[in-house]
Amino acid sequence: MELVALKGTESASATSLETALRQAGWWNTRRGLFTVNPDIDLDEDPEDSEGLESKDDPDWPDWTFNLLREREEVLGEHYPFEVRSNEIHTKATISEHAAYLQLLAVTVAHSYQGSTRNDPRQVFELMVVSALHSMGLRATGMGTATTQGRAFPTELLAAGERIGLKPSLAPYPRKRYAKDAGVDAVAVADWADRRTGQLTFLLQATLARSEDWEKKISEPRPDLWVNYLNERYHPIAALAVPHHIEREHLNHLIRDKATAFDRLRLTRLVDTTVEGIDEIINWLLGCDVALL
Repeated sequence: MELVALKGTESASATSLETALRQAGWWNTRRGLFTVNPDIDLDEDPEDSEGLESKDDPDWPDWTFNLLREREEVLGEHYPFEVRSNEIHTKATISEHAAYLQLLAVTVAHSYQGSTRNDPRQVFELMVVSALHSMGLRATGMGTATTQGRAFPTELLAAGERIGLKPSLAPYPRKRYAKDAGVDAVAVADWADRRTGQLTFLLQATLARSEDWEKKISEPRPDLWVNYLNERYHPIAALAVPHHIEREHLNHLIRDKATAFDRLRLTRLVDTTVEGIDEIINWLLGCDVALL
């Protein structure tokens, strides 16, 4: 709906969404991965239950516009759209480099395999590191956008030097051919004394679909990285995605010493344009968009 509003070629309304979904035969498909209704078994095969609905489940337009209103409520002036009743419109004054549009662009470019020279996954990794810097953290990439294929022990030492840590010269145990040990960025709170016990974050940055997020948030291993980094306090694992994580899904993902950065959180943190994002934004703005 946001893309339709951005392009302005057709009505971005609840009515037009319902018409498009019914015409495509998608009206009775399930919405989201989670439900608050205890009568629905979350472990059942979605294919076996397709078309079944809880009486508490909103229909597609209501579900969609509830998400849009949450974005508007949480982001305020940082949200480049306005939700009026059951329609969404682009704000009159909007920068092509608005943080929200940057995150939307990498999401769409990856989902629709856009023909961009810059890999959205690597661009997103750079955006996450930039967001961590804006939080006042010392941060560096560990993923493919930064390492360029270097061996993990070599990159670990280089990353430590970039953020003021002194990692282990022999990071064990690890997989023999590990490239990033499940971590795309490492960040540390800037304690001026640089002594042990610093607060560190291990970020897994991914553009994967929502059904993969639970696996992805488990890829960083604080129990291993506490030794890799020569620290005593276990790092905090975190998932970073350019999508909006729904409330029920966020509650499911967050656990002891694990957190998440989604589009709603990153929008307030991304304050620069990283290498490659201009091309992806231009690709998005040049796309033809239709509801279905």
